[in-house]
Amino acid sequence: MKQSKRNKVFSLILATLLFSICWAGTALGLTLNLVAEQATVTMADGNTITMWGLRDTADTAHPAGAWKIPVFNITLPDTLTINLTNNLPADTASLVKPTSLMIPGLREDAMSPVWTDGFSGARTSVSQRVRSLNREAGNGGGSQTYTWSNLRPGTFIIQSATHQALQVQMGLYAVLVVHPATAGQAYVPTATVPAAEVTYTTEHVLVFSEIDKALHDAVLADDYGPGKLYTSTMNYHPSYYLINGQPAALGAQQIPIGSNTDDILLRLVNTGYQTKIPTFQGQDVRLLGQDGFLAPYTHMQYSVELTPGKTRDVILSKPNTPVVKFYDSRMSISAAGAPGGGLLADLLVSFANMTVLTPNGGEALLSGTQAAVEWSAFSGNANYTVLYSLDTGASWTVIQSGVAGTSLQWQVPNTPTATALVRVTAKDAVTGQWLSRDDS
Repeated sequence: MKQSKRNKVFSLILATLLFSICWAGTALGLTLNLVAEQATVTMADGNTITMWGLRDTADTAHPAGAWKIPVFNITLPDTLTINLTNNLPADTASLVKPTSLMIPGLREDAMSPVWTDGFSGARTSVSQRVRSLNREAGNGGGSQTYTWSNLRPGTFIIQSATHQALQVQMGLYAVLVVHPATAGQAYVPTATVPAAEVTYTTEHVLVFSEIDKALHDAVLADDYGPGKLYTSTMNYHPSYYLINGQPAALGAQQIPIGSNTDDILLRLVNTGYQTKIPTFQGQDVRLLGQDGFLAPYTHMQYSVELTPGKTRDVILSKPNTPVVKFYDSRMSISAAGAPGGGLLADLLVSFANMTVLTPNGGEALLSGTQAAVEWSAFSGNANYTVLYSLDTGASWTVIQSGVAGTSLQWQVPNTPTATALVRVTAKDAVTGQWLSRDDS
């Protein structure tokens, strides 16, 4: 999940309607309209898992019923407002499905618990137990509004505040990145952490998550709860491990992160219930902060402890290899008990300049017509893969691979969007080794 400071833009036009295409950036005075709903995701082994997720209604590339992890950006000193609509399935005798939102480490302005008897506010009876840590939206279209005016720089998890042991595991979470007022800094410098140590040139969010298939199947079959097949998450045992919500075969996930001249800010997030140890093979990272708190001093490590619900911000400075092997040292690298998936990825580093020349900002492309894509040649024996994204890089579609030249004609998709990008990647024509990449 790339967060970039670049600002190349172009537009797709359908008939006479103009839709601007802009690079995802920080939003000022951010108001989000989120829907909690049931969705599905298909694993690398073909199993389809029923999830509960948060969908941003402004994200036209995120259809209802498809699960993904939203990432939102905001710049201080602005406030965050979330309007939540609960479209989770109907209640059953054993499982009610109100939901709510919280951000661990940031108190919501009007935060108030909800008790097991449905009442909110101050506790009135010793028999009351907490059902939710914040005001609820009832399922079937119930709504609630939440506001945070006490934000601080860092990386945070937006998650369910109701029946968290179940609802967070079911997938009700997103990521919030809070930027300080000074662009290109992860935190506000201090006397012991100077500006040079918090400054970066590009950034990415890497989310570690887990899925216990037996739990999700039990919820779908109304077999979760006291007296049911799956009584509680005390029996939790993950079947699948994901990076950025993407199920991938072992070693198949490749994540471009920048060039060997970049200071790359990596925002590490653990939404699972098990501790992870993200490890950068052969590279050291600078530990900046956790949960939105800058460390008193920074230091270098090649691995990071990431406990459940934890976020860590680290900088990988000028990596010296084109492929950084990135994995969980606790060996969460299986899928349904068998090798072939998990928390293992190649972080791809570009070692030479290659630039997308066209489109390169300000263009208007007509849906359904041919458009030229042109790029500068990579020095050496390379071939190219050209891709496009309709959702600021969350997902990509290949236009053509194995291209020997530096241009092609692209059939512009008939999908007007405000979040399109074109990407060209270069690989060694003989060895297939990653060489370079540029987005526009």
